Amino acid sequence: MKKDKTFIIYELSFDTSDSYYIGKTYNMTHRMFDHIYSATKKQEKNHRANWFRKHINEKPNIKILYSTKLEQDAYQKELEFIKLYIKDNKKLVNTQRLKEAGGLCKCRILSIEQLEKLRKIFGKKYILINKEGKIFRVNGLKSWAEKRNLNYKDLNSVAREKFNSSQNYIVFYRDKWKLKTKEEKLKIIENYKNYNQFNRRANELKKIYYILYNSGKVKEVFGLTNFCRDNNYNTKSVQTAFNTKSFYKDIKPFKTIEKLKEFSKNEGINLCQ
Repeated sequence: MKKDKTFIIYELSFDTSDSYYIGKTYNMTHRMFDHIYSATKKQEKNHRANWFRKHINEKPNIKILYSTKLEQDAYQKELEFIKLYIKDNKKLVNTQRLKEAGGLCKCRILSIEQLEKLRKIFGKKYILINKEGKIFRVNGLKSWAEKRNLNYKDLNSVAREKFNSSQNYIVFYRDKWKLKTKEEKLKIIENYKNYNQFNRRANELKKIYYILYNSGKVKEVFGLTNFCRDNNYNTKSVQTAFNTKSFYKDIKPFKTIEKLKEFSKNEGINLCQ
C-alpha cells in the first residue's frame, strides 16, 4: 500500500549565523543530503550553497514550522513563512522563492568599508556629456565605462572636479547637475563643444607636413587641410598619396623629412629649395 507523503515547511539555521533558510520537503534526511551535496560536490554558486559551505562543519538547527498532506498547501505556506520572515527583518538565504515573496537576499555580510565602497561605485547617478554635446544619464558609472572600454577612475575624477574632462567626456554628479539652471547647462554643453572643436583645430595646426613637388621643390606646411584649401587640392586625395608611390597632380606629401629624402633618392629626384 502506497504511503501518503507528509510535506513539511522547515527553518534551517546555524548557531554562528544570523541568517535562515526556509524550505519545503517530504523527506528531511534526503533534503539535508541535497543541501550538503549542492554545497560541496556540485559547488553551486548561489546564496544558499555559499552559506551552507561556510558552516559545513557545524551542526544545523532544524525547526519544523508546518506540515500538511497537500503539496499545493505546502507550496503556499512556504511562501507565507518567507514573507513573514521578511516582515520581521530576518535575513534569508533563499533565492527563487525569496524573489517571489518580494524580498532581497541579505545573506552576504559585508563590512562597513565594503558597503561604503559599493555605495560610492553603484549608488551615485551621473550625467556625462560627450564632445558632440550628447547627454548620457548613467546609474553605475563603473559598469557603463567598462562596456565602452573607458577608464572609470578618470571619469569619476572628472565628477569629483579633479580633472576638467577625460576620454572626450565631461562628468557631473546628477544631484549637482540638477541644481544648475537651464541656461547654465546649455552654456556648459556649448563651451565643451567649442573647446573640442578648438582642440581639433589646434592639433591639426601643430602637425608639420613636407610637400614634395615633381620639380624637386620641397615645402614645409602647417596643417594639411589649410594647404589643400589654399592651393585648390582635394584633401582626401592628398592624404591617400601618403601611402602610394605616385604623385597627386604635381605633389606628394610626407610626414617626416627623412621619408621625403628616402623617396626622392629611390626615385632619382634632385631636391631643391
